Amino acid sequence: MSASRIVTGLALLTLVTACSEGTGPAPAAGKQTLNLSVSSGRTGAAVAAAESVTVSGHTLVLNKVELVISEFELKRTSSSADCSSSTSSAPAASGGEDSHHDDDCEEVEAGAFLLDLPLGGGTSRVISVEVDTGTYRQASYQIHKAEDEGADASFVSQHPDLKGVSVRVAGAYDGKAFVYVSDLTARQRNDLIPPLVVAARGATNFTLVVDISKWFVTAGGGLVDPVTALKGNPNDNLVRDNIRRSFRSFEDHDRDGHED
Repeated sequence: MSASRIVTGLALLTLVTACSEGTGPAPAAGKQTLNLSVSSGRTGAAVAAAESVTVSGHTLVLNKVELVISEFELKRTSSSADCSSSTSSAPAASGGEDSHHDDDCEEVEAGAFLLDLPLGGGTSRVISVEVDTGTYRQASYQIHKAEDEGADASFVSQHPDLKGVSVRVAGAYDGKAFVYVSDLTARQRNDLIPPLVVAARGATNFTLVVDISKWFVTAGGGLVDPVTALKGNPNDNLVRDNIRRSFRSFEDHDRDGHED
């Protein structure tokens, strides 16, 4: 694959720090800075260090929510290509060609990196990268379980508790502490309506919302004990599907968690 590989390995962390402090180098010609922020679904200033909900006498408290992401891609408005890697579980779009992918999909490959979701409201910046200027109509990202080899080795050395894990949630259900982990691997795609415009002047902010309020619930709105959703347990597939459906993304210049 010859799509633009913007950031790799630990260079990603260096770039994040530089951009967040305003000390990073100016973007190359034809490129601009794209800031990727993340939100847990609630907007406004952060008001608490946890998410809590009570339904029908049951209370779920989420104290920490972490996701491991391996890829982030943008698809141009003029493209008919599919921005999926060969490892994606989703089928390729009809007529998609590898050559189109190379020209029309902007890709960040950084091994595994961590989304530590801000709880209680607000957004937090995750990465800052250079991308080609232009207009993009679709974003995709892959939830990925980290292994202690290849591009993931450095990540696992820093986060040994996340080896073989793509989702980790710590909290309490009806006062009893739990840790939910999953090895879910899935590519998420979001159509960008309106399209994301990366202009020649000024950085663009792009917010990924992961609505964690929908993870541990039944179709009828009742709460699920996260322990019953661990691998091989009755609600395993229910929660995995809920996680897959919880993603959306949009341009968000003021980083307030609302579409601009």
